Amino acid sequence: MQNGSNLPIGEERECHSHVIYNIADCIRQDVTSSLVVEPLIQMLKPELEKWFRNASKLRGNRSTELQQFEDVARVLGPLAENRALIGGCELYSFERLENDTHHTLLELYENASHSGKAGTPCPYGYVYKYTSFQYQGGIVQEWDLVCDKAWQVPLNESAYMAGMLMGYICGGWLSDRIGRRRTMLYSGLIEIALNVAICFCPNHLTYIILRFLVSTFFTTRTSAFIVLLTEITTAKYRSILSAIGTILQLSIQRVLLGVSARYFTNWRVLYAVSLAPNALVLFSPLCLPESPKWLAAQKSYRPVGEVLYSAYQWNRRFRNACCLGSKPEPVMKKEEFLDRLGISAPSNDAASRLTPSGEEPGGKTDFSILHLFHRGLRGTTILTTALLTCQITTMFGITFYASHIRQHVSMVVIINALANIPGALLAAALYRFFRYRKKPLAAVFFITVLFLCAAAVHTLLLQPKSDHLLNILTNISIFFFSAAQRMIFVYVPELFQPLYRNRGFGIAAGLSRIGALSFPLINRLDTTVLHGLPLAVYATLTACQLLILFFVEDTNGEGVVVTVQSPSPDDPITVLEVTPLEAGVSAATDQNVGQKKQSLPK
Repeated sequence: MQNGSNLPIGEERECHSHVIYNIADCIRQDVTSSLVVEPLIQMLKPELEKWFRNASKLRGNRSTELQQFEDVARVLGPLAENRALIGGCELYSFERLENDTHHTLLELYENASHSGKAGTPCPYGYVYKYTSFQYQGGIVQEWDLVCDKAWQVPLNESAYMAGMLMGYICGGWLSDRIGRRRTMLYSGLIEIALNVAICFCPNHLTYIILRFLVSTFFTTRTSAFIVLLTEITTAKYRSILSAIGTILQLSIQRVLLGVSARYFTNWRVLYAVSLAPNALVLFSPLCLPESPKWLAAQKSYRPVGEVLYSAYQWNRRFRNACCLGSKPEPVMKKEEFLDRLGISAPSNDAASRLTPSGEEPGGKTDFSILHLFHRGLRGTTILTTALLTCQITTMFGITFYASHIRQHVSMVVIINALANIPGALLAAALYRFFRYRKKPLAAVFFITVLFLCAAAVHTLLLQPKSDHLLNILTNISIFFFSAAQRMIFVYVPELFQPLYRNRGFGIAAGLSRIGALSFPLINRLDTTVLHGLPLAVYATLTACQLLILFFVEDTNGEGVVVTVQSPSPDDPITVLEVTPLEAGVSAATDQNVGQKKQSLPK
C-alpha cells in the first residue's frame, strides 16, 4: 500500500511524506477466520487537500496524480527511499512570515530543499497516497504507524506468531483433556468474540493483544481439527478429505476475501465481512463426531460404539446409493455391529472400559505435556519438531521471497490461493496411491531440493540482470512445498498414540513457530549479502528435512490398537486391533492363545 504522509502546519504549513507500504503479507486468512488488514485510509482534511492542490498547480502538471504527490513531498522535506517505501518524516527548516501565501511558502520550501536543512518533525498528522494495486485502507494510517512509530508494525505479525505457538501447545493439551469436538466449539466461540472486538479496538496496543488472542484460539481449533480428521478417517482417504478442505478454503474463502478487498476500503468493515465463515463453528457439534480413539482412551465404551455405528450407517447408505451396479446391502443393527467388531455391548457402561494399548486399565489418565519427553516418545517429539520447524521456515520464507507481485493486493491474495491448489491435489494423490507416508514425502523433498539448488546456483554464480528463471524455479518449489506441508500434517499426527496425539502434534507445531521467526532474517541476506543466498539456505533446510526423515518411524496410518477390559476381573484382557482393509475393516483379537479375524463391512 502506498501511503503519503503529510504532516501539516500550524496555519498552512505542511509536513509531507510519501510512503509506499506493501500489505500483501498483512492480509492473513486462516481456515475460517483470522483476517488482518493493514492499513486504513481516512478522508483527508479539506484544508490539506486544498493546499496540495495549489502546490501541485504551482509546481506544474505531471503525468499522474501520484507523481504530483511525490513531487510536492520532495519539496517539503527529505524523502527516504528503498524498494518498498518512500517516506518523509521531517520538514525542511526555515524562517517564515506570519501571512505567507501558498506561492511564497512553496518558494521557501524549495529554497530550503536546496540547502538540505531538515529537522522539524511532522507534528500534525500525515497524508497518505495509494497506488492502484494497494489496498485503500488499514491500521497504519488510522494510528499513524509511520516514522517514529513504524517499529510497531512488525509487532502485529510477531503477536500472531506467538499466539500460534501458544495455541498449538495449549490446544494439544486441552484437546486431549476435554475432547476434540468440545475444544473446537469452545475455542471457535471465543475466537468469534475476539474477532468482533477487533472491529472496535480503539488503539494499536489493544489491536496487538487481540491479535495474539485470536491467533491462540484459532490455532487451538485448527490443531484439534487436524487431529480429529486423522482419527475419524481411514488412511486411504485421509489425504483426499484433507485436500478437499484445503481446496474449498483456498478457492472459495480466500478468493471471496480478495474480491471483498476491492469493494470495502475500511479495514474494520472488511474485517467484519471476513468473519462470516466463522458462523460455521456453531454447526460443528452437529456435523462432526467426537474422536472414537479419544473416547476409547477415556474409557468411555458406549460413546465409542455409538460413534462407530453412526459412521458405519452413513458409509453403508452412501455406498448403497452410489454403487448402482452392485446389490445394496442391509444396514446391521447396533448389537450385530458391535459383535462383528469383537465387542459385546455391556449392560453397565462402567463395567466395560477401553484404554489405549500400554495403559493400565482403571488408572488415572495424566495429561501432562512432559510425557512427550519421556523415553519412548522423546525421539518422536524431537524429530517431528525439527521436521516441522524446517518446513514452516522454508514455506514462509520462500513464499515471502517470491511474493514481489506488482498487482492489486486483492489479486495477490487470489493468485496465491489458487497457486496452492495443485499442491493439495498432489499431496492427496500421493497418499491415495502409496500406502506408507515416508517415501512419498521424501521424494517431494528431494525434488524440491533439486529446484532450489538450481535456482540458487544460477543466481549466485551468474547474478543475472533478470529474475525470470529465478521466479519460475521458486514458484515450482512453492508448489512442492505446498504439497509437503499437507503431507506432513497428515503424517506427523499418525506418529503419536491416540492418548498423546494432540499434545504431540501441538508441541511439534507450536515449537516450530519459534524457528520460523528466522525467515525474515534469512530473506534479508538477499539484499545485505548476496542476491540468491536465501535460496541456498532454504535448499539446505529442505535437505535437513530429508535427513530427518531417515530417523522418523514410517507409518501407514492404519493400525488402531486398543485394550478392552472384560467386565469380569477373572476374564483375560482382550487386545483389539482394528485395521482398515480394501473390502472393509478387520478386527483381530489377541488373547495370547490364538487370533481370530472378522471382516466388518464399511
